[in-house]
Amino acid sequence: MKTLSETEFNSYIEKYRLEYTFNKLSVNNFFSNDTNFKRYIVGKNQEALNISKIVNIDGIVDDFGNIESWNGIKIVTSNDILNNSIILNCSTSISPVQVFNKFNNLPNSSLIQLSDILYENSNKIIVPSFILEMIHQWEYNKIEWFNLYKSLNDETSRKTLLRLILFRLTADIKYMKNFNIRLKEQYFEEFMNYNSEIFVDIGGFDGDTTELFCNRFPNYEKVLFFEPSSINMISAKKRLANFKNIFFYQIGLSNKNEELYFDEKLGSSSTIVDSGENKISTSTLDHQINEPITFLKMDIEGWELKALEGCKNHIINDTPKLAITVYHNASDFIEIPKYILGLNSNYDIYLRHYTSGWSETVMYFVPRNIN
Repeated sequence: MKTLSETEFNSYIEKYRLEYTFNKLSVNNFFSNDTNFKRYIVGKNQEALNISKIVNIDGIVDDFGNIESWNGIKIVTSNDILNNSIILNCSTSISPVQVFNKFNNLPNSSLIQLSDILYENSNKIIVPSFILEMIHQWEYNKIEWFNLYKSLNDETSRKTLLRLILFRLTADIKYMKNFNIRLKEQYFEEFMNYNSEIFVDIGGFDGDTTELFCNRFPNYEKVLFFEPSSINMISAKKRLANFKNIFFYQIGLSNKNEELYFDEKLGSSSTIVDSGENKISTSTLDHQINEPITFLKMDIEGWELKALEGCKNHIINDTPKLAITVYHNASDFIEIPKYILGLNSNYDIYLRHYTSGWSETVMYFVPRNIN
């Protein structure tokens, strides 16, 4: 696919966001009062909860859980699905394509997508926030999205961006069918050329990424591991006990020193919140670490831009390799590279995606002198 001009780029997005076909009869039957149909949802998320408030759902399909109900709705397995059923694929974050592949050909049932009911019944349901954010970003910042597209360093990055824009505008999984779930490959692209790194893991969770990094690149120099959750930190220290030169910092990174509310019960999604029972102390990377760094990875649930502001001196002075998640907020696709390149323009930018839903998009900043 050739690199598109600005006019071609805009036309491409506008053309495909409006291109849609679906099983209208099954969608209408899902919303009808016809008791001959059983109605199931795959996916436990806010969209499923919203829909369950206006449609009588016979079960949430979950083949891997161990609970009997979710928000008052019975949990069933795929083997429990009865004949003459309509199954709504409400998965959007990680595995919508895999759900489609599993349930699309079940006998005596029909599968519909979240995008189907958004297209036909958008006045009845609450549109997911990831779509609303993307629509706003696209309508008001088309030139910024084209500038990002133009700045990406390879064709894979540009194709990835086009597909993600379209999925985030529509929730139509046809744009994601070329993506697989490959979380163990996240952060480990060949173009990063890892060697004897001083690795800063910001949002280290339970040590999973650091463990993979240390095993793949055992000649690393050291790891500076930042994780504000006490629960996650206990797990990380246990997990990483046999690795050399790992230094743990139980603190949140931001753009200033302060105390913030933090929900640490959300596992890998533990995040800063507006209120709650627990608080964490935050600082800046520039304050915490005085030595040069060579690689910085960051996944902190939408707080990336603020934390990057606290890494300003390291980005300017060290030009470290950067792997920054940009999927939490649509605006991060635009604002994060703008901020980083405003500090240090000596980077090539790559974009990679690691699920078939909207989550786990990483933007890589590779110092030009290492390629």
